[in-house]
Amino acid sequence: MRAGPSLRVALIVQGEGRGHLSQALAMKELLEGAGHRVTEVLVGGSGHRPIPAYFEAGMRLEIRHFPSPSALPGKARTGVSMLRTLGYNLRNVRHYQNAVRLLRDGIRQAAPDLVVNHYDMLGGVAMSGARAPDIPMVAVGHLYLLGHPEAPRPPFRPLQLLPFQVINRFSAPRGHAAWPCHFAH
Repeated sequence: MRAGPSLRVALIVQGEGRGHLSQALAMKELLEGAGHRVTEVLVGGSGHRPIPAYFEAGMRLEIRHFPSPSALPGKARTGVSMLRTLGYNLRNVRHYQNAVRLLRDGIRQAAPDLVVNHYDMLGGVAMSGARAPDIPMVAVGHLYLLGHPEAPRPPFRPLQLLPFQVINRFSAPRGHAAWPCHFAH
Protein backbone atom coordinates (compact mmCIF):
# COMPACT_ATOMS: atom_id res chain seq x y z
CA MET A 1 0.00 0.00 0.00
CA ARG A 2 1.34 3.39 -1.01
CA ALA A 3 1.02 6.48 1.17
CA GLY A 4 0.54 9.97 -0.26
CA PRO A 5 -1.14 11.38 -3.34
CA SER A 6 -0.83 9.97 -6.82
CA LEU A 7 1.45 11.84 -9.24
CA ARG A 8 0.71 12.74 -12.86
CA VAL A 9 3.92 12.06 -14.81
CA ALA A 10 5.06 13.07 -18.30
CA LEU A 11 7.76 11.00 -20.01
CA ILE A 12 10.19 12.48 -22.52
CA VAL A 13 12.16 9.79 -24.35
CA GLN A 14 15.12 9.86 -26.72
CA GLY A 15 13.62 7.65 -29.42
CA GLU A 16 16.71 6.73 -31.43
CA GLY A 17 18.00 4.34 -28.76
CA ARG A 18 15.92 1.23 -28.21
CA GLY A 19 17.30 0.99 -24.68
CA HIS A 20 15.83 4.40 -23.80
CA LEU A 21 12.44 3.32 -25.11
CA SER A 22 12.60 0.07 -23.11
CA GLN A 23 13.62 1.94 -19.96
CA ALA A 24 10.65 4.30 -20.42
CA LEU A 25 8.30 1.29 -20.66
CA ALA A 26 9.79 -0.13 -17.45
CA MET A 27 9.46 3.29 -15.77
CA LYS A 28 5.78 3.48 -16.75
CA GLU A 29 5.19 0.05 -15.25
CA LEU A 30 7.00 1.02 -12.03
CA LEU A 31 5.11 4.30 -11.72
CA GLU A 32 1.72 2.71 -12.34
CA GLY A 33 2.55 -0.09 -9.92
CA ALA A 34 3.16 2.57 -7.28
CA GLY A 35 -0.21 4.20 -7.96
CA HIS A 36 0.92 7.05 -10.24
CA ARG A 37 -0.32 7.90 -13.75
CA VAL A 38 1.71 8.52 -16.88
CA THR A 39 -0.31 11.13 -18.76
CA GLU A 40 2.03 12.24 -21.57
CA VAL A 41 4.63 10.47 -23.70
CA LEU A 42 6.85 12.64 -25.91
CA VAL A 43 9.45 10.91 -28.09
CA GLY A 44 12.32 12.70 -29.81
CA GLY A 45 14.25 11.49 -32.81
CA SER A 46 15.29 12.02 -36.39
CA GLY A 47 12.48 10.08 -37.99
CA HIS A 48 15.03 7.76 -39.66
CA ARG A 49 14.09 4.92 -37.33
CA PRO A 50 10.39 4.28 -36.74
CA ILE A 51 9.25 3.81 -33.17
CA PRO A 52 8.87 0.05 -32.63
CA ALA A 53 5.39 -1.43 -32.28
CA TYR A 54 6.23 -2.91 -28.85
CA PHE A 55 6.75 0.61 -27.46
CA GLU A 56 3.51 2.02 -28.81
CA ALA A 57 1.56 -1.06 -27.64
CA GLY A 58 3.17 -0.97 -24.19
CA MET A 59 2.54 2.72 -23.58
CA ARG A 60 -1.18 2.51 -24.38
CA LEU A 61 -1.21 6.32 -24.77
CA GLU A 62 -0.98 8.74 -27.64
CA ILE A 63 2.71 9.26 -28.37
CA ARG A 64 3.71 12.71 -29.51
CA HIS A 65 6.82 12.89 -31.67
CA PHE A 66 9.26 15.78 -32.03
CA PRO A 67 12.55 16.25 -33.90
CA SER A 68 15.61 15.83 -31.71
CA PRO A 69 19.37 15.65 -32.35
CA SER A 70 20.67 12.30 -33.52
CA ALA A 71 24.00 10.59 -34.01
CA LEU A 72 24.80 9.41 -37.54
CA PRO A 73 26.93 6.37 -38.38
CA GLY A 74 30.20 6.49 -40.26
CA LYS A 75 30.52 5.51 -43.92
CA ALA A 76 30.92 1.83 -43.09
CA ARG A 77 27.67 2.07 -41.02
CA THR A 78 29.67 1.42 -37.84
CA GLY A 79 30.42 3.76 -34.99
CA VAL A 80 29.39 7.40 -34.94
CA SER A 81 30.67 9.90 -37.47
CA MET A 82 31.30 13.13 -35.57
CA LEU A 83 31.44 15.15 -38.80
CA ARG A 84 28.20 13.74 -40.28
CA THR A 85 26.45 14.05 -36.92
CA LEU A 86 27.51 17.66 -36.46
CA GLY A 87 26.51 18.62 -40.02
CA TYR A 88 23.12 16.92 -39.79
CA ASN A 89 22.24 18.48 -36.47
CA LEU A 90 23.42 21.97 -37.46
CA ARG A 91 21.16 21.81 -40.52
CA ASN A 92 18.21 21.05 -38.23
CA VAL A 93 18.73 23.69 -35.53
CA ARG A 94 15.52 25.57 -36.50
CA HIS A 95 13.49 22.36 -36.12
CA TYR A 96 15.06 21.80 -32.70
CA GLN A 97 14.26 25.35 -31.58
CA ASN A 98 10.62 24.82 -32.58
CA ALA A 99 10.60 21.46 -30.79
CA VAL A 100 11.79 23.08 -27.53
CA ARG A 101 8.91 25.57 -27.73
CA LEU A 102 6.42 22.78 -28.47
CA LEU A 103 7.76 20.68 -25.59
CA ARG A 104 7.48 23.60 -23.16
CA ASP A 105 3.95 24.43 -24.32
CA GLY A 106 2.88 20.77 -24.23
CA ILE A 107 4.26 20.22 -20.74
CA ARG A 108 2.61 23.43 -19.46
CA GLN A 109 -0.71 22.39 -21.00
CA ALA A 110 -0.53 18.84 -19.59
CA ALA A 111 0.51 20.22 -16.18
CA PRO A 112 2.11 17.02 -14.81
CA ASP A 113 3.50 16.89 -11.29
CA LEU A 114 6.79 15.46 -12.58
CA VAL A 115 8.66 15.09 -15.87
CA VAL A 116 10.96 12.09 -16.37
CA ASN A 117 13.45 12.61 -19.19
CA HIS A 118 14.95 9.47 -20.69
CA TYR A 119 18.15 10.98 -22.11
CA ASP A 120 16.68 13.41 -24.64
CA MET A 121 18.75 16.58 -25.10
CA LEU A 122 15.84 18.78 -26.09
CA GLY A 123 13.78 17.46 -23.18
CA GLY A 124 16.47 18.77 -20.85
CA VAL A 125 16.73 22.09 -22.71
CA ALA A 126 12.95 22.53 -22.62
CA MET A 127 12.89 21.98 -18.86
CA SER A 128 15.68 24.48 -18.10
CA GLY A 129 16.14 28.21 -18.43
CA ALA A 130 13.94 31.21 -17.80
CA ARG A 131 11.11 30.03 -20.08
CA ALA A 132 10.96 26.48 -18.73
CA PRO A 133 7.80 25.15 -17.08
CA ASP A 134 7.99 25.26 -13.29
CA ILE A 135 7.75 21.48 -12.95
CA PRO A 136 10.41 19.22 -11.45
CA MET A 137 12.29 16.91 -13.82
CA VAL A 138 14.31 13.78 -13.22
CA ALA A 139 16.67 12.57 -15.96
CA VAL A 140 17.17 8.82 -16.26
CA GLY A 141 19.78 6.98 -18.29
CA HIS A 142 22.61 4.49 -17.97
CA LEU A 143 24.99 6.85 -19.80
CA TYR A 144 25.02 9.23 -16.83
CA LEU A 145 27.43 6.70 -15.31
CA LEU A 146 30.09 8.11 -17.66
CA GLY A 147 30.22 11.24 -15.53
CA HIS A 148 29.93 9.59 -12.13
CA PRO A 149 33.10 9.97 -10.05
CA GLU A 150 32.92 6.39 -8.72
CA ALA A 151 32.29 4.72 -12.09
CA PRO A 152 35.22 2.98 -13.77
CA ARG A 153 36.78 4.98 -16.59
CA PRO A 154 35.60 3.65 -19.97
CA PRO A 155 38.23 2.60 -22.52
CA PHE A 156 37.61 5.70 -24.67
CA ARG A 157 39.97 8.47 -25.66
CA PRO A 158 38.90 11.85 -24.18
CA LEU A 159 37.54 13.10 -27.52
CA GLN A 160 35.34 9.99 -27.81
CA LEU A 161 33.71 10.89 -24.48
CA LEU A 162 32.89 14.43 -25.57
CA PRO A 163 29.52 13.64 -27.25
CA PHE A 164 28.32 11.80 -24.14
CA GLN A 165 29.43 14.65 -21.89
CA VAL A 166 27.51 17.13 -24.06
CA ILE A 167 24.37 14.98 -24.14
CA ASN A 168 24.61 14.38 -20.38
CA ARG A 169 24.84 18.12 -19.69
CA PHE A 170 21.95 19.10 -21.95
CA SER A 171 19.60 16.22 -21.09
CA ALA A 172 20.08 16.70 -17.33
CA PRO A 173 20.70 20.41 -16.78
CA ARG A 174 21.74 21.80 -13.43
CA GLY A 175 18.88 22.08 -11.00
CA HIS A 176 17.37 18.74 -12.01
CA ALA A 177 18.22 15.26 -10.76
CA ALA A 178 20.05 12.71 -12.94
CA TRP A 179 19.72 9.01 -12.17
CA PRO A 180 22.52 6.79 -13.51
CA CYS A 181 20.61 3.53 -13.69
CA HIS A 182 19.43 0.73 -15.89
CA PHE A 183 16.03 -0.93 -15.54
CA ALA A 184 15.59 -4.64 -16.00
CA HIS A 185 12.68 -5.48 -18.23
